[in-house]
Amino acid sequence: MRLIEAAHAGFCPEEGIHAIQIAAEILMNLKQGHIGDDTTFNVGIIEGGVLTNIVPEKTTFKGEIRSYDHQKALDHFLCAWKKQKPFLQLLLSNL
Repeated sequence: MRLIEAAHAGFCPEEGIHAIQIAAEILMNLKQGHIGDDTTFNVGIIEGGVLTNIVPEKTTFKGEIRSYDHQKALDHFLCAWKKQKPFLQLLLSNL
């Protein structure tokens, strides 16, 4: 089952699901920098799309969590992740 679809940006952009836009919304809702006394979170790389006239069907972002309390950091990240759009939850459940 494909949940993300590419589309021609000039002729039928509404037929695509813009993966970069979804990633941007996710990142805007994830607190970055210091997320506690002993934990930091940062996304430093985001990539997506293949051509300027195509609604991108995929994107990736990479980051890191650093903490002296690994379980606390993981719990924080998972809690924030679960608050994202139901669409994202559906996508993740199909991986």
